Amino acid sequence: MKLIRSAAEEGVLTLSLNRAEKKNAVNGELLVELESHLDRAAADASLRAVIVRGEGGCFCAGADLRELTNFSPEAMRAFHDLRERVLAKLEELPCPTFAAIEGFALGTGLELALSTDFRVAAEGAALGVPSSLLGIVESHHYLARLVRSAGLSRARFLVLTGQRIGAAEACAWGLVEKVFPDGELPGRVAQLAQAIAGHAPASVRLSKRILGECDRDPYLREVADPGGAMAGAAGGAEMREGTAAFVEKRRARFPAPD
Repeated sequence: MKLIRSAAEEGVLTLSLNRAEKKNAVNGELLVELESHLDRAAADASLRAVIVRGEGGCFCAGADLRELTNFSPEAMRAFHDLRERVLAKLEELPCPTFAAIEGFALGTGLELALSTDFRVAAEGAALGVPSSLLGIVESHHYLARLVRSAGLSRARFLVLTGQRIGAAEACAWGLVEKVFPDGELPGRVAQLAQAIAGHAPASVRLSKRILGECDRDPYLREVADPGGAMAGAAGGAEMREGTAAFVEKRRARFPAPD
């Protein structure tokens, strides 16, 4: 059985975790499959967006504890290294990425969501970091992602109390960007992804990259030419088409990226 299902439509790739009977708990085999899909996505210039979701009405309830319980320190290190390598590949995809959160996003499931650009949740979703309840210590990679999204105090609350929070509170905390009624989430996420898919693809990819650089270097101390990207886009095919479409009050027809 495939642990990751994939489907592409009009430039939007959907990757679905397919362990519904385990609430899509992450094990090593699932990570290996996910990595393969991400490698192909990274090399596909035609992709405009990627959606990560879970089958069976649940995003991901965390790591597979039946597997983790039997790990030696060496095996836990190997799982950590695999998990963080795969999530870094998701984080570094050149096109925008979405996590469509239904049910639970707990533990490794929440880190998976935090590795996307946008978290979009159903009203009934629950997010949390249960590591302190389980005697697990999460990695620097995971906790750094959590602190960047929610801030230090709220990250401390989630990790040290182990409490779950609902989608509305997660949105207020910066862990989720949009919340939709239960049952509407798949269609609403698809609408968001297709809206981005209709934008200038090279501009979107370059803007995503620059935003990441600004996050890492907010005072631009390492940026040699802060105006270079803007100047380079002037007069290009995307700018000509986008501005012409605006003036002519029509939908832009952007060329496919090289």
